[in-house]
Amino acid sequence: LIWNHLHGWITFHHTSSLVERRSFNPVTFFEFIGTQFGLMTPLIFLLIAYGIIQGVRKGIKGGDDRYLLPFWGTAPLLGFFILLSFFSPCYANWAAPSYLTGFVLAAASVIEAPWTERRKRGWLLSAAIFGGEICFFVYNMDLLRRFPVPQEELPSSRLMGWRELGEEVGRIIEAEGGELFVITQDRRFSSELAFYTPGHPRAYLLNLFPYPISQFDLWGGLEREKGKDAVFVTKQGRGPPSLLLRSFEACHRKGDVEIRYRGKFIKGYSLYLCRRFKGLPHR
Repeated sequence: LIWNHLHGWITFHHTSSLVERRSFNPVTFFEFIGTQFGLMTPLIFLLIAYGIIQGVRKGIKGGDDRYLLPFWGTAPLLGFFILLSFFSPCYANWAAPSYLTGFVLAAASVIEAPWTERRKRGWLLSAAIFGGEICFFVYNMDLLRRFPVPQEELPSSRLMGWRELGEEVGRIIEAEGGELFVITQDRRFSSELAFYTPGHPRAYLLNLFPYPISQFDLWGGLEREKGKDAVFVTKQGRGPPSLLLRSFEACHRKGDVEIRYRGKFIKGYSLYLCRRFKGLPHR
């Protein structure tokens, strides 16, 4: 909290910017529950729900302290995002910190349940098997590329193409004398290009908001690049935002980079060469 206070509450600004303010919408609730089923399997999710119920009964009402730590590490966070999902789409991983204590709570509740030993072993073994199947599926998600599904929407697509993009950006920088910096309006692009571009040029994030939104705003340094040229990278088909155009004397398109897998289009990027950075205009 002290660090966030000293840095303009950046964590809260970033997280709140991802929440879409909407009216009551049960569709987003079912979407969120569906993603939790997908991440944990329906069986494990139901066992965690059973564990939360037992945490209330045995921990809060029954005074059994053994249930309190895993209960308070699971129920408030998971419950908060379930409630929020009625009003806004929620990312599947937002509730992930509750999983660790949730698994402990679920296992403890099953072990101490008034069931036969055979039934307990059956539940725990089934949960382990289903969890293993999910892990296998996640690590082999490219098998879905054999089917007519939107390629860019597959989670593994986020991991593809950064080396090719970095090499193309590197070729532009080398052709221009090697003194350029990289700028994007997506923190993922800036992070990946800082790593994959040959020579590791300085990469910046163009923040379109009047408050800090990522670690790039804390690092700063963009104002020291005045007078230099830059490569701007964005999603394919998008042009530079007006803030960027006002910050350079000129920007022109250098071309596109398309990422393909076995001939199928995955995603694309548009690259722009921007001349003589003037500094960000006052907003």
